[in-house]
Amino acid sequence: MRRLLALGAVVCNMFVAPALAAGTQSSFLTAQELEWIDSHRDQIRIAPEENYPPFSFLESQAWHGISADMLALLQKRLGTRFQILPAQNLQTILAGVQQGQSDVVTSLKATPERAQYLNFTQPYLSVPTAIIVKAGFPQGEWPASFVNKRVAVGKGYGVQKYLESKFPTIQLTLVPDDLDGMRKLSFGEVDAVIMDVASASFFIEREKIANLRLFAAFDFTYELSFGVRKDLPVLRDILSKALASIPDQERQAVLDQWISIRPEPLAVIQAWMRRWLWVVIAVLAALVVIGVIAWRAQRQRRLIEQQVSRYSRSLLEASLDPLVTISAEGKITDVNTATERVTGLARAELVGSDFADYFTDPVHAREGYQQVFAKGFVTDYPLVVRHISGKRTDVLYNASLYRDEQGKVLGVFAAARDVTEQKKAESAMQAASVFTYAREGIMITKADGTILNVNGAFTRITGYERDEVLGKNPSLLSSKRQNKAFYVAMWKDLRSKGHWYGELWNRRKSGQLYLEALTVTAVLGTDGCIEHYVALFTDVTAIREHQSQLEHMAHFDALTNLPNRLLLSDRLNQGLAQTERRGKMMAIGYLDLDGFKTINDQYGHEAGDQLLIQVADRMKQVLREEDTLARLGGDEFVAVMADLTHGEASLPMLRRLLDAASQTLVVAGQKLQVSASIGVTFYPQAQPIDADQLLRQADQAMYQAKLAGKNRIHVFDAVLDNGIRLRNESLERISAALNDREFVLYYQPKVNMRTGTVVGVEALIRWQHPERGLLAPAEFLPLVDDHPLSIDLGEWVINTALTQIDAWRALGLDMAVSVNIGACQLQRPDFVMRLRDILAHHPLVNPSHLELEILETSALADIKQISDLIEACAQFKVGFALDDFGTGYSSLTYLRRLPVKMIKIDQSFVRNMLEDPEDLPILQSVISLASAFKREVIAEGVETVGQGSMLMMLGCDLAQGYGIARPMPASDLPTWVRSWKPDPAWYSASGQHPARDSVRLVHPAV
Repeated sequence: MRRLLALGAVVCNMFVAPALAAGTQSSFLTAQELEWIDSHRDQIRIAPEENYPPFSFLESQAWHGISADMLALLQKRLGTRFQILPAQNLQTILAGVQQGQSDVVTSLKATPERAQYLNFTQPYLSVPTAIIVKAGFPQGEWPASFVNKRVAVGKGYGVQKYLESKFPTIQLTLVPDDLDGMRKLSFGEVDAVIMDVASASFFIEREKIANLRLFAAFDFTYELSFGVRKDLPVLRDILSKALASIPDQERQAVLDQWISIRPEPLAVIQAWMRRWLWVVIAVLAALVVIGVIAWRAQRQRRLIEQQVSRYSRSLLEASLDPLVTISAEGKITDVNTATERVTGLARAELVGSDFADYFTDPVHAREGYQQVFAKGFVTDYPLVVRHISGKRTDVLYNASLYRDEQGKVLGVFAAARDVTEQKKAESAMQAASVFTYAREGIMITKADGTILNVNGAFTRITGYERDEVLGKNPSLLSSKRQNKAFYVAMWKDLRSKGHWYGELWNRRKSGQLYLEALTVTAVLGTDGCIEHYVALFTDVTAIREHQSQLEHMAHFDALTNLPNRLLLSDRLNQGLAQTERRGKMMAIGYLDLDGFKTINDQYGHEAGDQLLIQVADRMKQVLREEDTLARLGGDEFVAVMADLTHGEASLPMLRRLLDAASQTLVVAGQKLQVSASIGVTFYPQAQPIDADQLLRQADQAMYQAKLAGKNRIHVFDAVLDNGIRLRNESLERISAALNDREFVLYYQPKVNMRTGTVVGVEALIRWQHPERGLLAPAEFLPLVDDHPLSIDLGEWVINTALTQIDAWRALGLDMAVSVNIGACQLQRPDFVMRLRDILAHHPLVNPSHLELEILETSALADIKQISDLIEACAQFKVGFALDDFGTGYSSLTYLRRLPVKMIKIDQSFVRNMLEDPEDLPILQSVISLASAFKREVIAEGVETVGQGSMLMMLGCDLAQGYGIARPMPASDLPTWVRSWKPDPAWYSASGQHPARDSVRLVHPAV
């Protein structure tokens, strides 16, 4: 019974964190903490454990337990809300918090391993453990009574490691949790279970287990805290303060809700109590007697304690070092006079305040305080105390925990040792060492500039001995190279900023100038005024000279010492900007030596180099001071001439460059001579242009000068170049249009005027421009002449025409299509192979329905090649027509050798045939030639009925032109074919009417 009563007493006093007086949030949090907790509302993630009753567990999908209720109290005290994450097992929670998935872990015992990634609040619950056995287990002692017994403990629980290390002979049975252990004990599967008394009380009540008893309390205690992520120390401080502020009655209410031992479920215990009632009465009587004795002893002890307290207070006040006692919550509970002196505050002002507020680094102070709780003490912990006047005192703190008679931690006792003077002495020694051994020159002056001290490096750099400069002004080193404004700016920075850094020229004792990198710092006294200046300087003369050499190597040609390409680019860009500002002109001349390679090969590279040096020097002499002559490499030079009133003003200078380059030179005893070709361009131009483009223009002009005979000047033609650029841009746009399918084919019918038969159509390309609308071929085809793009465009036309032939065939219209072929495409060696491949992709199209039209001028370029090509295409039934006949040479020999099927009379002869008497004989001749060589003939450009009648009279029945039909989209052709009829005048000329079925039609298969 005594053990059960003891268990009840322990359970009823488990909460150990002492409560502060109840108050609002602002009464225990600093302003910074209040701001932090308000800014993190609903953001602090709490990770509850799913199966750790009565502390933390899930029931009906809700979180319950002491931790849940404590957290609710914390939310109330802090006036905020936490984000409660889904409950998980402890291993998963700890892994997640290391990965940043949660911020706070509830119901956690602090261990060294967990302290690596968690900070812990003060314990809010201290839970002892107990040994629980069945009611019939014999009396005895631990551990002797449990040798060869089965003792159950929770797997992974802290008590498991404790037992394994302290009692290795005990046979442990590991169970998933405490409830499973109690059930195994109740069913006789184990002989005892060791668990915390809170869980034991909870499970006995909830599970109605009546056959168990407490064997003895166990020497192991769970102190449960909230674990906070290591990177959130402010949250740990806030939670600790909030825990400490919870009133005792609210804490006890939480405890009473979850932990209570009632006698009614414990029938065995009740029977045991009735049997031993008289013993209980005797014990109570004894307790009364003992209580009286204890009261008297306590009274006597209080008297002794009061005497000791007065004696201790005397000792505290006698100490010259600051002494302070601090509560477990970090509040000052007492100080001595030395503490009042070092802070400037009275004891009444200090007691009750946060101890860390009186240090220059409160965070560092709190870290030391935490170390005391972690280790039990700290030694020589460095801090700086701040006096209310601003004065600072360096101290080393020694602190340790102090406890009550039961061993409970009451707070921290700390003693500080003033080490301010010691640190000053150490700093002085360090400064003296630095002053003596520093490689930089050091000079210390008064506020008025009088030199107080210099070091050895000062003497080494300046040549002045220490005794020669003491009491003097630093101006004795002045080189006079810096003007008065320089020093005015220096002193202005020193007075406003307290420091200055820069480079300046000074003079050594020997009179030699040197460049120094100087740093001057103003040193303030305790009154805030400047006491003296400290100057540190280094001789950087050699470094700057080396840098200048490197910069010269980077920007100048190593052979001629002229600016190189890099420096030329910079000067060109500067010249462009300057020309724009001044409204002048600039000339850029690109010069290449004529015959230099021959000299280099004949006399050797050394002679070539000497020639380049002499030529460069002579050319530089004939230019103005503000002009630039640069060497790009090899025998190429560039001259930049700015500030010109007009472009012609540069020509005299360019001619002088030609003369200078062509003068006879003596190199290694040999008389050598070269000349120069110069290309020149000007800036500004009509179009925006940059430096690189100007150089390319001048280079192109130089090349033209060489082609024209060398030793001359050629001016770049910007208008011609602009045309080339526009053509290139147009070609790029046409290529993009081809890729974007902006081109379409229109079709112009070809008819037999005598029979009324539609004999075919000519495919004519159009550009459906997204901005300019439908463009005729004359708008873009001339741009692609003799360009590879014309081949791509031509193959697209053939492919599209074949596709359309197949589409018309499906609609019942059997129509031949003629396609124009350009010279560039026709002259490709693989033209026949490419045409065969294209036809192979259209297997349903009869190749004889495709006719290729070639210009007479293209055919005459290489008549044998074209003849062979026509015959090769005839092998797979593709025919050819000779377009624009009569505009070329129209030789009988050519006509005989070209195996074309059709001759097209150029529209220039047809258009004026009725008005110009010279055109009619030409037409008669062409028609007669075609008849003689058994070629079909067709006239294009027929625009009137009269023209058609005359052609028929001359023997030409085939025609096309606006008088018959304009070019039309493919979709319009079937309707036009069905509705078209020849003009009645043509019936009279032919003497017959067209047959009803004169239009060739086929019907698609069903």
